This record gives sequence, structure tokens and C-alpha cells, in this order.
Amino acid sequence: MEKKSVTKLQEAGYIFLRVDEREDAIRIKYSDEFGVWKTLEKFKTKAACRRKLDALLEEDKYLF
Repeated sequence: MEKKSVTKLQEAGYIFLRVDEREDAIRIKYSDEFGVWKTLEKFKTKAACRRKLDALLEEDKYLF
């Protein structure tokens, strides 16, 4: 998605989510500002990460 579209959605109050899987931890990261990603939460298992992500996506303000 290009910067203009992302910025419009973020200005409207939407927050983008992504999953970051590394050797040391699994994280859900969020972006409420174009190009800036911050860690929301760390997990020890993919299943725990998926449960949290599913719960967040039930809310209207989060996009994956």
C-alpha cells in the first residue's frame, strides 16, 4: 500500500499490525505513524501470538 493511503487510514485512527518472528522471540508490532513500527507484545509461542492477534483483529481499529 502506498504512503498516501496508509497515512489516510492512520489519520482516521486505524493501526496496522504485523508479526515479527525472530530466533529470540515472536512479536506483534504496530504502526500508527507511517514507516515507524513499535513492539506491542512479545510471545514465547506462535500459538499465543496468533490468539492475541485474533483478539486484536476483532476490534475495528486494527488492520493486518
